[in-house]
Amino acid sequence: MRPVVSLPRLSRSLAVSMASPGEVALAKTVGYVISAGSTALYMPMISRCITRWSAAGLSAETWLLKLTAYWTADLYCISRHYPLAQYAEMLSLVVQAFAMLLIVCFFQRRAAPAVGALVVLVAGGALLAAPDWRESVLPALQAGAAVLGASAVVPQIILNVQRSGSGEFSVITAALLTCGNALRGWTTLALADGDAVLLFGAA
Repeated sequence: MRPVVSLPRLSRSLAVSMASPGEVALAKTVGYVISAGSTALYMPMISRCITRWSAAGLSAETWLLKLTAYWTADLYCISRHYPLAQYAEMLSLVVQAFAMLLIVCFFQRRAAPAVGALVVLVAGGALLAAPDWRESVLPALQAGAAVLGASAVVPQIILNVQRSGSGEFSVITAALLTCGNALRGWTTLALADGDAVLLFGAA
């Protein structure tokens, strides 16, 4: 019988990093720069919603999906003991996505998405604390979260079409996300041994 190749083993077998100490140091610097820049991704949107006292045109489902994708990426990186520079921006984005979700739920008088977010956060933390599960389950969840993150904007797109407007999303936000993903793909090669699961998420 042929042995089954698990996602963790596949991830390690596809490791391609041959980074020098200098490249690793540069990758860490870039990683922290990305993390600092990530605070500018959704904070303006949060500020506008509070200032205007409205979350019209925003989809709670989009923010729940984004929160799930970001949180899963954090849990995966933590379980693999990767440097903080590899995933620090995801920690920032979890906080921002959760804040946006609560804001949208508050203004739209919806509780279910907020409760769903709490379930995701607590369940993820419990999974991370279970060594027998995190090695086999988290890689699969991270692979799925990469797809989830890419599809998270679908509810927002549908809402934008219905409203004939772009809501609070902008070309600048999309451009920042694209640049951040490109740079994160490079830092993954240096800081996470070219982890195939993370590279899939940055693609």
